[in-house]
Amino acid sequence: MAQETIARVVLAQRTAMVAVLMSLLLMGCRDGEHTKDVTPFLRLAPYSCAGIRNRAFLIDNFLVLIDRAGNCPDNAYSQVLYGDTTSDLLCYQYDSFAGLIFECPVPSYTELFRTMITHLDDPELGLGPTYTVVEVIP
Repeated sequence: MAQETIARVVLAQRTAMVAVLMSLLLMGCRDGEHTKDVTPFLRLAPYSCAGIRNRAFLIDNFLVLIDRAGNCPDNAYSQVLYGDTTSDLLCYQYDSFAGLIFECPVPSYTELFRTMITHLDDPELGLGPTYTVVEVIP
């Protein structure tokens, strides 16, 4: 009887721990500092042509950068920068049969976006220590 009680307590603790960890990941919170709910952005991330890269970054707990690349003849890569919501499209670039498509509907983010997409291999996206950049695994 005591072993069954201990087993139930251990199971309950493990279940609670898994729930907390999943919540932290879904909220983009790896170190306890980031609280923005990135779930809607992560729903956008699993593209069909993403065999090389399929990542999402939370920048300063506000901006979200989606980075995707794959081996497709058309639309082989894309990067999209969002603001507060998924409808807050700030900048994007993607590959097409017509060539590179680049646009920043909010021009004040053009330089920042160019810096990030130029430094996709840098964990800080080239932004340096004045920005907080967290990769959120989709």
